[in-house]
Amino acid sequence: MFRKITRILMAVFILMFCLDALAVERAQRNKLELGGDFSFSYDNYDQLGFDQGSITSFSLTPRFGFFVGRNVQLEPEMSLAYVSDQSFGDDFEVLRLGFLFRVAYNFMPHQKAFPFIFFGIGMTGNSISGVSNEATSIVAPEVGMGVKAFIGRSSALRVSVKFIHEENSLGIDDVDANSLNISAGYSVFLGR
Repeated sequence: MFRKITRILMAVFILMFCLDALAVERAQRNKLELGGDFSFSYDNYDQLGFDQGSITSFSLTPRFGFFVGRNVQLEPEMSLAYVSDQSFGDDFEVLRLGFLFRVAYNFMPHQKAFPFIFFGIGMTGNSISGVSNEATSIVAPEVGMGVKAFIGRSSALRVSVKFIHEENSLGIDDVDANSLNISAGYSVFLGR
């Protein structure tokens, strides 16, 4: 069911992107958004043959956004996160390095504050201590929404909430994870 919803959302975003590209305003193109986020995440893990568990994590994420059309923005993102939780064992620590590609749609981007929605996919590499079979890659579709509020002519605060589903590939079985992520950040808009 999740894969069907993901396909439907992807088709909607592609349709929005194509329709929006037909109505591109020259004034909106070639504008950049540079920023970073601080994130808090609650992760719910379910591994075949084991009990379900959960952890909390914090991460810092630099972000780069490029407007490709009226209200449509591409946002490549790199993330570095450190996770540690005693419920998985005394020496359970995870260092995650990931890359995510996101398409965002900004409603009323010329207002002082405006909402946005986004859809993204990406991959993450994990280094896990205390676990013999490390997850080598994660495919992470995400869906979210948020608000950007300008605090000056070209700087804004950004708050977002996103749901992430991860499929972790392990040597012997797969570990799926669902995350609810809340992030707050700061952005500078160039060319505004």
